[in-house]
Amino acid sequence: MLANTSRPSVSKDLIYENIKIIIPTPSSRNIAVLQPLPGMIVSDNSILEGFARSFEANVLYRVIDQNEVEVIKEKFTMALYGAPNFGRFIVSMSFDTVPTASEGKLQVFTRSARDGSIQDLVQIKVFFQ
Repeated sequence: MLANTSRPSVSKDLIYENIKIIIPTPSSRNIAVLQPLPGMIVSDNSILEGFARSFEANVLYRVIDQNEVEVIKEKFTMALYGAPNFGRFIVSMSFDTVPTASEGKLQVFTRSARDGSIQDLVQIKVFFQ
């Protein structure tokens, strides 16, 4: 709703037919996730898609459920281009273990080449079936 507050045709009580609303994409300075969006259901082999500007085109991801169980342990995929360009990435995410809760978070990030710390973290709330 914050992205649409200055638009007269959109209110939290009513959205008129055929009105296009703005839905912000979860992003950091160097990563934008297009799929899944916040609140979507994630299952084994769901698609992760977006754009990243990262060193050597590496993009890391993991899924953690509400009980802090790593449903998908840290894995990597590659964007089509490395920094300084943005490159598209798309990967089918395979579960390593069964979720122990109905909701969790998808984390998409890079790691520092200097010290291995997490950078450009994009965190998305997801649900499990």
